[in-house]
Amino acid sequence: MDGARVDENFQSQQGAGLKQVEEKEDVYSEVKKVEKRDAMTTEDEEIGKLCCGQSLHGATTQSGSSQDPTPEVEYFLGEPFPCGTENQDRLTVLTWNLDGLDFEELKRRVGGLFSNIKKYRPDIILLQELINPYLKILKKHFVNYDFLRGSELFYFTGIMLRRSRVQLLQSNIVKYPTTEMGRNLLMANVSFFGHEVCVMTSHLESCKANSQERLNQLRRVWKRMREAPDNVTVIFGGDTNLRDWEVKKLGGVPGGISDVWEDLGKPEDCRYTWDTELNDNKEIPHDIRLRFDRVFLRAAKDGAQVVPESMTLVGLERLKCGYFTSDHWGIFCTFTVKPQDTVKDNIRDCSSLNMKKTDIDEGLNSKGLRPEVKKHIQSQCRVGVRMVEGEETLSEVKKADKNKVLTRPKEVSNQDDKTIKLLQRQPPNGPTPLQVSRNGPLVWRASLEGLTFQNELLQDISPEGPVHHGEFLQVEPLERDEEMKNQDRLTVLTWNTDGLDIKDLRKRCDGLTSNIKKYHPDVILLQELVPSYLRALKERFVDYDFLQGSEVNCFTGIMLKKCRVQLLQSNIVKFPTTEMGRNLLMANVSFFGREVCVMTSHLESCKASSQERLNQLRRVWKRMREAPDNVTVIFGGDTNLRDWEVEKLGGLPAGISDMWEDLGKPEDCRYTWDTTVNNNKDIDHDVRLRFDRVFLRAAREGAQVVPVSMTLTGLQRLRCGRFISDHWGILCTFALNPQ
Repeated sequence: MDGARVDENFQSQQGAGLKQVEEKEDVYSEVKKVEKRDAMTTEDEEIGKLCCGQSLHGATTQSGSSQDPTPEVEYFLGEPFPCGTENQDRLTVLTWNLDGLDFEELKRRVGGLFSNIKKYRPDIILLQELINPYLKILKKHFVNYDFLRGSELFYFTGIMLRRSRVQLLQSNIVKYPTTEMGRNLLMANVSFFGHEVCVMTSHLESCKANSQERLNQLRRVWKRMREAPDNVTVIFGGDTNLRDWEVKKLGGVPGGISDVWEDLGKPEDCRYTWDTELNDNKEIPHDIRLRFDRVFLRAAKDGAQVVPESMTLVGLERLKCGYFTSDHWGIFCTFTVKPQDTVKDNIRDCSSLNMKKTDIDEGLNSKGLRPEVKKHIQSQCRVGVRMVEGEETLSEVKKADKNKVLTRPKEVSNQDDKTIKLLQRQPPNGPTPLQVSRNGPLVWRASLEGLTFQNELLQDISPEGPVHHGEFLQVEPLERDEEMKNQDRLTVLTWNTDGLDIKDLRKRCDGLTSNIKKYHPDVILLQELVPSYLRALKERFVDYDFLQGSEVNCFTGIMLKKCRVQLLQSNIVKFPTTEMGRNLLMANVSFFGREVCVMTSHLESCKASSQERLNQLRRVWKRMREAPDNVTVIFGGDTNLRDWEVEKLGGLPAGISDMWEDLGKPEDCRYTWDTTVNNNKDIDHDVRLRFDRVFLRAAREGAQVVPVSMTLTGLQRLRCGRFISDHWGILCTFALNPQ
């Protein structure tokens, strides 16, 4: 039962890794590659202040001393630490899934990781769900560590090796041949004061439905551990996504390999590394406790022995922003290196450990969390501080019966019972969450599982700024009668949201929300969606149906306005030779009795991928032509096309038209990716391209869908100084005429 609940959250949060392609940065070499190696960015300084209460000017100067493999003094976030005081027969390892795919409060959560690295000074750090911005900041501030990266995908694993104590000998990446989520095994052979150790990390396939693939990957991990030379100790740490029954299905841990948690007597305080009873980063309204993260050991058969000494969970403290560092707890392990003839007992009971309070104190004891600590964590409420008209206003999300309850403003005391239930996250009876109160329509802002956009009750999600405390989130939808008018007018919005750019993502999502509220499109075709963006849209627009193009971390989506467009069926067409996880998302819908097929795709990026992009375009056109004669087909998406590529194919095929051309090639709608106006990508010269296009294949029988107008949206700069996306959106209007 728990596994099924977890899958609901993991399906939207994790998935196949998308190749990290900074999409427009390869176009005719137009991208300005900004590498500020000599000066710290504002965000870096803020993180430094979060971690140690001061700016980290020392971080850039410490590199000189850290290059010495055996320095006398080592710097951690600008503070010196004498290296000679540490024990050379004590190896420390930290493994942690950082949940980099959740962009909410990511900068402050990075600060939580920094604090733990500074506190424990691990010799080896094994990380999962890293993303590029996270890795960049780590490299900036921890120059005393060597870094290994597991892949070039959008998110990946990583290993950090403390250079003063661990020297890299060689590294290797083992691919999992049947993974659908870009997972692999990252290995590093290192020398720890003359003792050779092989460290490994992996993020095994997610979700219960992928159990067999996950077990196949686990077998490969164990095989690699067993195949290591006899004089090498092997330590694996990572997010295995394992359920206990899966290990039993394989007959338990194989001979010669041990589970460190079991070696230490199965300490209860270290059992659950993904624990929604205490960790509410994902806002799951019920308790799920699983041991996803594990550490395996294969002791060397010859020479010195590495013996587990202690294990503790880290990251249990709630940060000032109201979040924990990750939705996973980290695992900090200590191993003792002993000569072979002195090893008599490799297993130490956790209850007998003499752990120093000054070094390891996470509020734990051998029987679990100390009651007062557990009570403290459970009682903590999430508090966010935001500026409303120049004043700081606190908004809280408190726990009540394990459900998050949004506090109502005082001004709404006259609301009816149904509205009060909405604000308290109790869905009212009835077919739709959209309710009408005395003060107008209110949107039921349920705390969906995995929701990451927080505390928006008192702040309007629009570029125009915050609303007053009593206004709520008045979405001002069209009246029902108004919505049912213009049944011969279909509106379609297509937009690449640039979800891979996490800077100001929430404010940019607010901008998209404002445009949807303004235009009320019947069909919305989106590209470069990410899970947090999709969750926010689902929460804000309960009057739309949603289709998701894949479980990849970056994907396409379709939104259908329920009262005007009814979904008949949907389909996903895979592009067999894509290297970027691209596909074609299709939906057959009924628009007041007329059948329409809407399609969207994000074709392969970068100039070098031109041939693959054209192969994908051919497949799109083929699907459009194959539709039944009575069906109108509308495609909208980020095609990444250059005009010469279409000419290379001989132009558009018969029966399919480019809407922009149909409307006379209006100059104000020519360029959808325009760096002369849009500076979201900081490109230092002008590039103007028509990446985003709308194609139409009219029905051969029945009512005809005729292009009426086209306009670009998102041209206004938001208050944060950026645009909603580096692309403009395209809003199209079609008239449905009798044959």
